[in-house]
Amino acid sequence: MLLAGIWHGAGWTFILWGALHGASLAANHLWRRSPVRFPRLLGWWLTVAVVLLGWVLFRAKDLSQALLMYKHLFALESARDWSQISVLAEQTVLYVLVGLVLILACPNAKALVVRFRPTFAWSTWTAALFGLAMLFLLGNEKPQPEFLYFNF
Repeated sequence: MLLAGIWHGAGWTFILWGALHGASLAANHLWRRSPVRFPRLLGWWLTVAVVLLGWVLFRAKDLSQALLMYKHLFALESARDWSQISVLAEQTVLYVLVGLVLILACPNAKALVVRFRPTFAWSTWTAALFGLAMLFLLGNEKPQPEFLYFNF
């Protein structure tokens, strides 16, 4: 995972992102060997928290920006304009609630794979829709943002 972080970028934020994921995977494997078990919900919450906190490192331009994001995230530093933050917070709460409903109510990928039995017709329609989507994307006249890895 550390190598994956280095592969994504040369900055310390990417290296720390990879190290965090690697340390988390190592902790998970060590914990599985332990006779003590986490409650399933607690393990799920810990996994989500580590992944989401890690994305701050992935997104930040440098370590000082990541630290500032963490300070704001945990309300360790006051915001300058609370009116914008309150609007964003209301929208974020809505998105989080919708996301939680979708995550908890819908089957996960493993459950879908067990039930999924593709047919020739399904495969044909999927390929046709994918091709149509590619035509729309490639035919878009708007300039696209620079691809992330062109910087490296």
